[in-house]
Amino acid sequence: MAKVLKLSRGELKTNVMTAIIELGQDAYPTKMNEIISKKHNRTTMLPQVVTTLKRLEKTGAVYVVGTQKSPSRRRPRTIYGLTEDGMAVLEAKAGEKTNQPVPMNLSSEGA
Repeated sequence: MAKVLKLSRGELKTNVMTAIIELGQDAYPTKMNEIISKKHNRTTMLPQVVTTLKRLEKTGAVYVVGTQKSPSRRRPRTIYGLTEDGMAVLEAKAGEKTNQPVPMNLSSEGA
């Protein structure tokens, strides 16, 4: 069994927002959890991702795009998107890491 490493709440928020961009139209919690776990070599739990999405939604960083039928589940998948405010947060975080402003065009249009 993989070792579960705790992500700080801020780090998980950033990883969730980045996963939304990477997944585009398939940005639902289960896929986000898979990407975060694989990309960062850490095991996250699905409830952590869902709770983080709800927090980000309350702050206006993400929004629910819609739902998608799942062939293997009765309940539809909730698809998330990143708001302009969410993009601004990621751009600011990228600038902090490099200590320089980083121009980013991470629009998920056409994804």
